[in-house]
Amino acid sequence: MDESIGAVMEALHSKHMLDNSIVIFISDNGGQPYEGVDPGSPLPIPNAGLNLPLRGGKSLLYEGGIRVPALVWSPLLNKSGYVSEALVHVTDLLPTVLDGIDGTGIVDQDHIYGVSQWSTIANDNPPVRWEIQHNVDPVSNSSAIRWFDWKLIQTHKQFGPSKADYGYQFIDIDNPGIPFPTQQSAHRLNSKMYGVLTHMNRRPDYTVLSTSTIECRPVPDSHFRSECMSAYCLFNVRHDPCEQYDLIGQTDRRFVQFLRNKIVRFNATSVPPLSLVPNDPKADPKLYNYTYVNWLDYYENENSQFVTD
Repeated sequence: MDESIGAVMEALHSKHMLDNSIVIFISDNGGQPYEGVDPGSPLPIPNAGLNLPLRGGKSLLYEGGIRVPALVWSPLLNKSGYVSEALVHVTDLLPTVLDGIDGTGIVDQDHIYGVSQWSTIANDNPPVRWEIQHNVDPVSNSSAIRWFDWKLIQTHKQFGPSKADYGYQFIDIDNPGIPFPTQQSAHRLNSKMYGVLTHMNRRPDYTVLSTSTIECRPVPDSHFRSECMSAYCLFNVRHDPCEQYDLIGQTDRRFVQFLRNKIVRFNATSVPPLSLVPNDPKADPKLYNYTYVNWLDYYENENSQFVTD
């Protein structure tokens, strides 16, 4: 990524386009921790998609599956070189960029979920978001909401298809036994990306990243950790980012119901999931030369020629 992103930044810099640009880098989900199986070797192949010390991974609603690093770079920022603790959702990107470009953002704010984070990011101002609806999935019975420091969650445990289907061995995501190297500053300083920034007379201070290190509290051997599969779990992700202590039985039921009602009301505004609709056989790619197309825009005539409808 350092090489490829560095090449893009170098090209933009050579065209004098970075002076008026906003560059955003963000991941869509956490890594998926599993070990691949090599038929020619008795040893498993480790996958570096670990999210430790965060719990869980891709397709799960624990922090390891949804809390990801992000970076915003722009000469338009009034303050830079710091780590923001603000809650940011991916839908915030569009109104944020529009706000950064002309200061107007989105006029019809009531009909989108995202909010502009430009003032928060550009000036390190107080947060503008305190709630995130992470997911509502009635098919897999998974949902989660973050409200200030609290997170109500119900999630499925499996990462995906069984290992018999794909030859994967899902590892213990909380005790993988696989060393996970830490990116050192020396590696960053030798990257192509850092070279481009040097040409721009910028010197990133990577020591600020130390303030974002997550540490988990020690867990006693007798500690039982809830799996949140059949019932909701409640975590304070500010004090317990590793989601080790389920507080559902220690919290006023009215507060739990308050959070659950937020999920229910939000879900009432959604459209029915397409996974509940049977597959249409007319959409089979083999009918279109094994090509995925906008199949409703086509029909097959008597000569097996496809023309627009």
